Amino acid sequence: MAVIFITAIDTDVGKTVVTGLMARALAAQGNSVITQKLAQTGCGGTSEDIIAHRALMGIDLTEEDRDGLTCSYVFPHPASPHLAAAMEETVIEPEVISAATDRLAARYDHVLLEGAGGIEVPLTETLSTLDYVAAQGYPIIVVTSPRLGSINHTILTVRAARARGLKVLGIVYNSHGGNDPRIAEDSRCVFERVLRETGDRAGIVDLPPIEDLSQPPALDWSPLLAGLEGDDSVRCQPAEQTAPPDDQTWTERLEFDRQHIWHPYTSMRDPLPVYPVVSAHGVRLRLADGREVIDGMSSWWAAIHGYNHPVLNAAIDAQVAKLSHVMFGGLTHEPAVELARLLTELTPSGLEKVFFCDSGSVSVEVATKMALQYQQATGRPARRRLLTVRGGYHGDTFAAMSVCDPVAGMHHLFQDVLPRQCFAEAPACAFDAPWQERYIEDFKRQIESHHEELAAVILEPIVQGAGGMRFYSPHYLRRVRELCDAFDVLLIADEIATGFGRSGRLFACEHADITPDIICLGKALTGGTMTLAAVLTTARVADGISGGSPGEFLHGPTFMGNPLACAVALASIRLLCDSPWRERVAGIERQLQRELEPCTASEAVKDVRVLGAIGVVELHEPVDVAAFQAFCVERGVWIRPFGRLVYLMPPYIIDPKDLTALTSAVLAYSSASTAW
Repeated sequence: MAVIFITAIDTDVGKTVVTGLMARALAAQGNSVITQKLAQTGCGGTSEDIIAHRALMGIDLTEEDRDGLTCSYVFPHPASPHLAAAMEETVIEPEVISAATDRLAARYDHVLLEGAGGIEVPLTETLSTLDYVAAQGYPIIVVTSPRLGSINHTILTVRAARARGLKVLGIVYNSHGGNDPRIAEDSRCVFERVLRETGDRAGIVDLPPIEDLSQPPALDWSPLLAGLEGDDSVRCQPAEQTAPPDDQTWTERLEFDRQHIWHPYTSMRDPLPVYPVVSAHGVRLRLADGREVIDGMSSWWAAIHGYNHPVLNAAIDAQVAKLSHVMFGGLTHEPAVELARLLTELTPSGLEKVFFCDSGSVSVEVATKMALQYQQATGRPARRRLLTVRGGYHGDTFAAMSVCDPVAGMHHLFQDVLPRQCFAEAPACAFDAPWQERYIEDFKRQIESHHEELAAVILEPIVQGAGGMRFYSPHYLRRVRELCDAFDVLLIADEIATGFGRSGRLFACEHADITPDIICLGKALTGGTMTLAAVLTTARVADGISGGSPGEFLHGPTFMGNPLACAVALASIRLLCDSPWRERVAGIERQLQRELEPCTASEAVKDVRVLGAIGVVELHEPVDVAAFQAFCVERGVWIRPFGRLVYLMPPYIIDPKDLTALTSAVLAYSSASTAW
């Protein structure tokens, strides 16, 4: 399948006519072909106008195609897609368009994707049509005419596309409306020269005036289609139509991987099997053998928008052309400033000082140092321990390991060399359980006994992640905040896993309506594209550190505030906020509850629990990871268990059918797990 993007120098140049005529010609050659439009503006508000126009040009639409696939967005106002959507009080979601294109691409030899206006027309507030197409990598055809200014606009369109790495298949020269043949001839000569500059196998097709669309002239489209031959940059679907993998090459690579690459949480003596991924799109990972698997993990909870998202790709492309990295000591840049501004607006009130760092674990180190230096600077050097709850997980670096569960956690081997912290019993109150004061009694005893040596309390709000995937009552978190205030102890909220919507709220602290003194963010911060973390704190903490000796906060990672990471984080958060993420997460939650509940019938299952876009099946016995993942891959899904837990944290864009594939695999495994 080839997806071809058809754009123009302006409106009313003939994109729709060219799209229809080209589709008709391809169909006459025995190809299955369908047309699609990024967004339709200036029509009656339904897709019937589009369907009627396509039918006029001989394009047959199946019932499935009629169901919103040929045009995901239709607006009555004749304006740019972004403005037309805003006038309807809605927002265009590029992933909806790309998902529709992929569904069409799975059934047709060719998808002709028609733009709206020129190539720089805004699709969303931050994404132009060119940004979208460049992120997808579609080859393009430019429709032009002999109107005034067409030479300038055509040259700019072609060069803009090439500057973003797009293949230009050629130009359709619509001579309708031309009055002076000398203008037409001169324009064509200029266009030929510009196309030669691109280095692509590009051609020109002349479109004569057409009096009756139902009886169009026979045209030779081969000058444009020649550029598709042997071009690996043209996106192809489905996987089984791609060239077969080089088995010998991958056999050698996998053996090298086994001998030399240490993967997380595995042994070098007998490492767990790994599956080579060659590409990813949406919620699917494509393996080297051509199989595709639906990702139920969001790449360890980070890829909330799925993979290869056009908005995120465009943000990286645009930033790398300006500035990929610069030291943050003594310098700053726009992506960091705007990201910090957005984070202070979205996080709980009062968190207004932002420190960027490299990863989630490092953000816990930074938060710990902030708390320790604050106590030192404010004249309480004896306060150098942390209080946390059992069952928690905060990362794999040393300060982070010291506040992970010291017995049941994965870091108990290091307890003799780690700082000695204080631990309260894990919260015993379920998320929706009626509150009883006894749930907080052990924590209260710990903070009463140790407050004079405590720099801070650190915990994961509402959701304990890798330490056990447990959900606890928001009232517990409120009581923790009250006790920290009563004993003048800082509160650090580790929202690395829960931040950006995973629990059903933008930040899990919102369930309890509290503001921590320090918050750690990571994982979904960049939508799973690059490593970046942020630590936010209050003016009180920042002033305390800055007012003591030495005055500076003593931390500064080399890649702090990396412009690429900040730019894509900014794009990811805006994309999230502009999307109906609350409805999506709520829908995922309902479906997980409904489809995982039958797992409770298995004797192998201890508990099933769901919160937001998190579904957990806890077994009585540990999972055989290698056997389980082989089982999942055979079923076309990717799920990574740990210990006794099989859990799902899918991307928010997952559709119900794909989510059912994930839950069905979990149900099948739990039902048969006594045999594993």
